[in-house]
Amino acid sequence: MRYNICGFGLVAVMLSGCAAHPVATTPTPVVAVPAVMSPAAPQEVALATHLLFSQNRSDLTSDNEASLDMHARYLSAHPQSRLMLVAYRPIRGGSGQNSIAHYRELGVKGYLVGHGALHKQIVLRIKRLLNSDQTLESGERLQDVVEFVYVKGAPR
Repeated sequence: MRYNICGFGLVAVMLSGCAAHPVATTPTPVVAVPAVMSPAAPQEVALATHLLFSQNRSDLTSDNEASLDMHARYLSAHPQSRLMLVAYRPIRGGSGQNSIAHYRELGVKGYLVGHGALHKQIVLRIKRLLNSDQTLESGERLQDVVEFVYVKGAPR
């Protein structure tokens, strides 16, 4: 077996030079981490995804108000959150159907703002249904529903 003596000599010189000239290192800065989470930290929140209205009605019921109170508290505690209210109307419905969807959204938004949410946090959208018989998985007619869609700062 033959060994390359030049290679061993070069490695020996490099290793001996490392010990003679220490490399200056900067210490890693220590960041203080608070022991207690801030109150604005995300928490587990179970909020309703939609409200059901009686057919051709736009008034809020006491069942709706309990759900809306939870959304209003969440929005007031999280001012960075944005909520889109989506109401549906049939494509063949007249202006009355459009008005009912709009009044439902305005009623929901008015309730939320009146209970602590900011006006700028809530956006209204009306979507047209091709088929007025479309339903949610739970069986409610979609045209009798206002959906809650968090587009920013959604509850976890």
